[in-house]
Amino acid sequence: MSKKIEELDENFEVDQVDKDVRWFDARELEIKGRAFPGSASYYHRLPKHLEPIVREQVWELQQHSAGLQLYFSTDSNEISLRWEFMYDTANIAMPHMSATGKSGFDLYMKKDAKWSWCASSKPTQSSETVSLVKNIPLGNHDLILYFPLYNGVKELQLGIQKGAYLSQSNSHLNKAVCFYGTSIVQGGCASRPGLAYPAIISRRLQIDHFNLGFSGNAHWDLEIAEEIAKLDVGLFVLDAMPNNNATRTLERCPDFVRILRQKHPKTPILFIENIRYQDADLKTDVAASVQAKNQALKQCHDMLLQEGLEGLFYLNGRHLLGNDNEATVDGTHPNDLGFMRMADYIQPIIEDILSNGN
Repeated sequence: MSKKIEELDENFEVDQVDKDVRWFDARELEIKGRAFPGSASYYHRLPKHLEPIVREQVWELQQHSAGLQLYFSTDSNEISLRWEFMYDTANIAMPHMSATGKSGFDLYMKKDAKWSWCASSKPTQSSETVSLVKNIPLGNHDLILYFPLYNGVKELQLGIQKGAYLSQSNSHLNKAVCFYGTSIVQGGCASRPGLAYPAIISRRLQIDHFNLGFSGNAHWDLEIAEEIAKLDVGLFVLDAMPNNNATRTLERCPDFVRILRQKHPKTPILFIENIRYQDADLKTDVAASVQAKNQALKQCHDMLLQEGLEGLFYLNGRHLLGNDNEATVDGTHPNDLGFMRMADYIQPIIEDILSNGN
């Protein structure tokens, strides 16, 4: 009978939780990335009143905790987690997305004024109690815990050593950026939550961010625009093209943007083109589809400028993933290399927009 990998390689073992641990409900601490406080469940991404209004798929996806982050400070030598997920154990992973990304928690620690990866959970069950990291260096530390990208969190408890302190983090975040978009915005298929491109950018720029990525369902829904328009943010990023064709974009995108602009006359809005699919150079129909979609997006952008809307920015998507066809897991969804390239490409324009106060 074949042995489990943890029996062959001790590095794959999951540490047991020490007995001397105090447990705290994560809701007692500072959860960032919650755009709408009035959600049906604390870890949902949309407010409860939208349940009968939005499409069923959108409502299901908003229960995924993508973009939520727990900020805290502690001097504990060990940090443990106890969770209960929305989905059962059979749905911890996907064929093309690991459990650590779909259902994992991801811990970062501030070091020399920068955030550095510290530990990730390795979920195997829908309900588990695990030691996330042990032997943390002595001293007080600021930490971020990123939530799962494609699972919903029903309950989360944070465990620290008895005698250690736990408090809100002192880390100051600048005004939030709202990312609206597809599975790529949501984080498919990063190997862990901290590597979704909105998370990378917000961590580098030390800004709050709201992840409103709805996998396969960013259809320029106007009811979503109405809700997003209620947010007080420094920038709206619209990265929805992989879920749309040229026709729907021309029909809905202008009104989507007009709704935002009506409530936010000066808040900048960044349009991001469709990525270059990794097989686009091999399949002429794929390349033609991308070209048509991006032409439609540019047409919407230019038309809105002609109407007098200001503060609109546009980002070409040709080089978002690089040009070597190595940046996705399936031709569409970025791997970690792809997300890092996207962050490197998008970050400068976001930084420029925010720093110039446009």
